[in-house]
This record gives sequence, C-alpha cells and structure tokens, in this order.
Amino acid sequence: MVVQFDTKYYGHKIPLQLPQGGIYSNHVGEAVVEVLEKELGLTPNLFDIKHVRELGELNIQRHHERMKKYQYGVVGISPLILGKGYVGCLCVCDSRQVLKKMSKGVGIESAKFIDFEDFKKSQKLCDDSYDAKRILYNKLFAVVENYLKGKS
Repeated sequence: MVVQFDTKYYGHKIPLQLPQGGIYSNHVGEAVVEVLEKELGLTPNLFDIKHVRELGELNIQRHHERMKKYQYGVVGISPLILGKGYVGCLCVCDSRQVLKKMSKGVGIESAKFIDFEDFKKSQKLCDDSYDAKRILYNKLFAVVENYLKGKS
C-alpha cells in the first residue's frame, strides 16, 4: 500500500510513499502497528508482519551525541535530529478488508494498493531532494524481491 500526501499539508508535491514513521520503543512490531494505525487507521487484526530488515542509516553524525525525539500523539517535539536508522517491514493483508476499514491519517490525501513494479518506477521520477530516501527504497525493493523469491 502506498500513500499520497496532500500538497497543502507539506507545501509541495511529494511522490507516492510507503507508510512510515519513527520507532520510539525497543519493539519494531509495536512501531509498525503504531504507524499503520496513525497513517491508515488500521488495527493489528488486519495485517501480519512477515519480514523485518535493517536498511541502513542516513545523516548520522557520529561525533555528536544522538538527540532524542519525543512523541505526544501525532505531535513530535524535537531539537535537531542528527541522523536516522531505517528498517523495512513487509506486512501481508487482505487488500479488500484493508480498503474497507482504513481511514486516512493526518496529511494523507489518498492510500491505495499498486503494483510493485509500478511503485518502483514512480520512485525514479522523484526530484533530487529525495535521493537519500530513494537509496533506502532501492534497498527495500531488493528485500521485497528476495522475500518473494523465497530467499531471506
């Protein structure tokens, strides 16, 4: 499933993205549930987490102590974030049930299921400000392709 953010919310067009959010606990599964609930209104009974992989880090400044981000509902209070680590998570669901029960979160204009190859192609159309995220998405694409082929 991909989401399209409302241009008014961010002030500019953002390409299709995967649901995403921060991890503020030691449990990746809880973070996935929180993200899918916040962005799409989904409850855990609508999907199964099948595969989680580390994708890498962006903008880590190792000579500085990493700042912490504090989350209160949908509002994040944060000084400068000095870097982020990323994980990719594959979830399996019944698309018909998800489409019936989902509700769009803050700033989301639409959410839909699209073909994996179509999503990959859409990411090549991003402007230069998305290069870092595109690198991570390419890593995630490899994880998805290996998972679908039965390799870990």
